[in-house]
Amino acid sequence: MNSKLISWTPRCLVLLALALVPGCGSSGPELGYVTGTVTFDGKPVNGATLIFSPQDGKGTTSSGQTDADGHYKLMFTFQKEGVMLGKHDVKIEKAVMGAEEVAEAKRLGLPASDAVRIPSKYGKVGQLSAEVKPGTQTIDFALVK
Repeated sequence: MNSKLISWTPRCLVLLALALVPGCGSSGPELGYVTGTVTFDGKPVNGATLIFSPQDGKGTTSSGQTDADGHYKLMFTFQKEGVMLGKHDVKIEKAVMGAEEVAEAKRLGLPASDAVRIPSKYGKVGQLSAEVKPGTQTIDFALVK
C-alpha cells in the first residue's frame, strides 16, 4: 500500500468533517427568505421599494422592489437573498409619477399599476411591521387609503 496515501487519509477526513459541520464556512447572521405581494386598494403596485429594518436597531436592513404584478423578494445584500430573523419595521415607498410620466407610461402600454400612488404614511416607521422566521415565507401587504 502507498504510504503517502495512508498519511493523507486522516487529514482528508478531518477536512471533510469540518466542511460538513453546520455553520462552518458560512458568514453572517441566520436569515429568513421573504417574498410577497404589495397591493393598494386591491391593485398590484409596481415599482415600490420595501425596506425591512430590525426593530431592535441591531443588524442590517433588507430591501426589495415590486414588479408589475406587485411581487417582491427581499435581499440582504445585492447578491444575497434574505432578511435577518425577528421583528421588523417595514416601510413601503414609491416614487410618485408626474402627469407627463403617467402619460408616457400609458403611451408605452405599461400596466396601469405604474400610475398607482400609495399614501406617504406607508413610508414611515410605525405603520407596518412583520416578523421574519427561519425558512421561506410569504408576507403580503394589502395597502388601503
